[in-house]
Amino acid sequence: MPVHYNIRGHIDRYGSKFEFLILPALGALLWLIFHLLAKKSFKENEANRSHLYLASAYLLFVFIVLEIIFIILAFNHSENIPSEDIIYKTINVILGLFCIVIGNIMPKMTRNKVMGLRTTWSLYNDNTWNKSQRYGGFAFVGTGFIIIVASIFVPGIYNLLVLFLTLMFGLVLSIILSYKVYKEEKAKEKTTS
Repeated sequence: MPVHYNIRGHIDRYGSKFEFLILPALGALLWLIFHLLAKKSFKENEANRSHLYLASAYLLFVFIVLEIIFIILAFNHSENIPSEDIIYKTINVILGLFCIVIGNIMPKMTRNKVMGLRTTWSLYNDNTWNKSQRYGGFAFVGTGFIIIVASIFVPGIYNLLVLFLTLMFGLVLSIILSYKVYKEEKAKEKTTS
């Protein structure tokens, strides 16, 4: 069965049908790690625990959808897959939706060292945490929408380039805004002292 495709969508490695179990096993392992992390880290904070459960459930969903895509491709018996565009576009849409889900969860998280935009600046106090998560949430939701829209118009492998550049831009923007919030909070503390 085909188990690996090159950048053009052509089969470049065949393997055992049991190799298709790797992706679901990895997804289940990550889901288990997230659940154990939520139970251990958020014993008294039910809201953060439920947000981490939601993120882990969506991550498992991402792995399931990717597995379905790879199984469908495996049953395509041609040497050249004419649907290389579909692979990249589907992955981008799924990861764009993941960014939107995470962006909606971020502002609801209370200050912690496990999940969210965790910089030295955002962890300074509750105010910097809340504002950093809100700005980071907006950045991630925007990033998700840009990735989804770009997947409609951008062909083939360039979807991965758009994905990478947009994620980097969203992350850098979130970190810069977190620093800005921290500086504003420090300035406010100096004026009240």
